[in-house]
Amino acid sequence: MKRHKYVITRRKFLKLSAIGTGTLLTSNFGCSTEVKIPSYLNDYENLYKENPSSAALEWFKNAKFGLFMHDSLYSLLGRGEWVMLRDKIPVAEYAKPPPKSNWTRNRPSWYKMEKA
Repeated sequence: MKRHKYVITRRKFLKLSAIGTGTLLTSNFGCSTEVKIPSYLNDYENLYKENPSSAALEWFKNAKFGLFMHDSLYSLLGRGEWVMLRDKIPVAEYAKPPPKSNWTRNRPSWYKMEKA
């Protein structure tokens, strides 16, 4: 039986595996352990270090974004914006106003949270 030039024994394999595993477990792969704060949250640095979600929520509250709620016919059907195409609903039928009882039925619970 011919032996190969590069023979690795079980003992050598286990030794190299242990060294490799130890190296992987103790290194941080060249990455910094310092948490980088997103640039838009620089003013909320202390809060971000404590709780990143709270910092983002606070930023959003202070950003004064508006909230646009699109309440059209497709939302009343409750089957998505492509319902007319997918369900092959004729335009004349789709354009009919629904009964008044349907106007609030499919709205999510947070719908009334908006401010005037």
